[in-house]
This record gives sequence, C-alpha cells and structure tokens, in this order.
Amino acid sequence: MDFDSVTDAWARRHAADPQGFDITAEELEAAQAASALPSWEMFDALGLALARGFLARGLGFAACAAIAALLWEHVNDGWPGEGTPFPETFADVHDAFDAGDDHARPALHRLLESR
Repeated sequence: MDFDSVTDAWARRHAADPQGFDITAEELEAAQAASALPSWEMFDALGLALARGFLARGLGFAACAAIAALLWEHVNDGWPGEGTPFPETFADVHDAFDAGDDHARPALHRLLESR
C-alpha cells in the first residue's frame, strides 16, 4: 500500500472541495485491507505519509491539517478497534498540525529524523 499516494489523493480532494471534504470509514477499511496492517500501524503510516507530503511533496498546510483532523476523529471514535494499541506516531503528527503551521514544520522534521 502506497500511503503517500493515498494522502496525496486526499489533499487533491481537499483542494477541490475544502468544505465538503471527508474521509469515510469505508476508505479507511479499504486502505487497511490493502495494506494488511493492523489499524494502529495504518494510522501511523498515514501520519508519516502526511508528514512527508507536507515537508517534501508540497502538500499544503490546510489540506494536511484537515486530513489529520479527520483521521483524528476516526481514532477518537474508536475506529482502530477496542483493545488495539494507540497510534502514537499518528498522534504526534496530528498534534504538530493542530499546533499550527509555524510549529508543524520543525516538529515534523524532528519526527521524521527520529525514524
């Protein structure tokens, strides 16, 4: 599963319709099935792809922040499933975008350098 392509496609959808943009549970189920990763690892992989997209592939801050926020809603709604590990890496990516553009870039650089 190429999570960079997934996050890039979401960013393009956000650019086309920022107000109507959404990420459905069905999309996440399909991504998880295609990746064969446990849900928490999939969220971590999506977070890293989002960070790389912002830092290296030119994805805009608004799109990345929106994607991170929607994915965070799925995590908070229990999407990964009862009793699964918490997606710590994704939480760090979400927190970086949630803190704003000035904070996101250095925080995400540190996160990716630590990987």
